[in-house]
Formats: sequence, structure tokens, C-alpha cells
Amino acid sequence: MTDITPALATELVGELDADLAEAGRLGKIARYLRGKHDKPYMPKGAKKEYEHLADRAVTNWLPLVSETFAKGLFVDGLRLPKATSNAEAWAFWQRNGMDARQTIAHRGALEYGTSYVLVLPGDTAPVIRPLSPLKSAAWYAEDDDEYPEVAISLDGTTRDKKRLLSVYSATERVRFELASGDGAKWVEIERTDHGIGFLDARLIRVLDAAGVGDLIPAAWRGNEPTPKEPA
Repeated sequence: MTDITPALATELVGELDADLAEAGRLGKIARYLRGKHDKPYMPKGAKKEYEHLADRAVTNWLPLVSETFAKGLFVDGLRLPKATSNAEAWAFWQRNGMDARQTIAHRGALEYGTSYVLVLPGDTAPVIRPLSPLKSAAWYAEDDDEYPEVAISLDGTTRDKKRLLSVYSATERVRFELASGDGAKWVEIERTDHGIGFLDARLIRVLDAAGVGDLIPAAWRGNEPTPKEPA
């Protein structure tokens, strides 16, 4: 059983932050999706005109990849074989606003290779929450395990600039906050037993979990400037 402590929170957030760095596994993809590409090769001593052409040559077509495939992933019903109406579980989907929010999971998987949907017990129905891969991560004992051992979600900041974090295990959800400033440490603010007995964070994975990251070399080569711009 995973013991959720401030030290563990620090370790897990550190791993996610490393992935989110500008040159990290997720950060580089996010940067390219925003159009902030690495500049193409420029010879030493290149003139300003060449540098201008290099800047103008950047064409950000990567978002079109996820946009195109995401349109075909919309879920608009759940029917069992031979049924003429939606299953009861469909009401849980709609109660959680997943008609609109499912795109978070779909685009996350397409763009970054992996995304998650967290399901926890609610007062009258399950609570379903899609998690952005830029704000969440999960760790598995084995690559083919059905459920992770531990997961985290970054839950934004408070008005006084404290970072909020949730850490999930098979039995608990523990919330932490981190004050701004150097030397601050994660402080536990709430611990609850979700009562499931396993961590129901469903993994959505695309191919080899690289998403559009596999296309970055092609995008970079496509940004090579030409001597003359098209008329």
C-alpha cells in the first residue's frame, strides 16, 4: 500500500515538472503545439535576412493532427448489445458533463500520447473527471497493470498563490498545498478515504504514448527556409 506523504508529493510533482520543462517530454510537445518551434538550422554568420526567413518559415500544422482525429472520437451514447436505449451508466456520463468535457481526454491522448479519466464515488453517482496530461500523471508497478499505484493532479492555485495538489492511492485522496517562495514545502490539508480499494484512473493511450511528439522532427524539417518566398 502506498504511503502518501509530503516527501512523496514532492517527488511526484518533481517528475511531472521535469516532463513539463521546455525541453521535457510533455513541455516540448506543448511548445510546438503553441507554435514555438526550435529554429531550423542556420549557417554560422547567417545574415539577418536569412534569420527573418527562418522565423517566417515556421508553419504550425501540428494542431491539425489532433483536431482532425478528435472529431471522430465523440461519444454520444452507450447501448448494450440488442438494447434500444442507452444504458443506465449513460446518465452518469451526462450528469458529469462528459458530453462536453470528453474532449479533454481525447485531445490529451492524441497530442501527448497519454491522458487519464479519474472516477471516484459521489454522493448519489460516480464522479467522472477527465485529467489533462499537463496537470496529471500516474505511476504503475508494471507497464501492463490495469490500475496505477499512485496518481497526482495539479488543482490550480489559491488567491494567495499557493499551489494545490491531489495525490491518489488505492484507498485515499490526500490534498496538499505549497506556498510560494523558495524553500516552501508541500503541506497536507486534507485526507479522505475514497473506499474503492483500487485507483480508478483510466489510462487512455495512443500508439506508443508519444502523441504528436513523433511528428516534431517532420515539423522541424518542414520549417527549413527557402531562398525565395512564394509569391
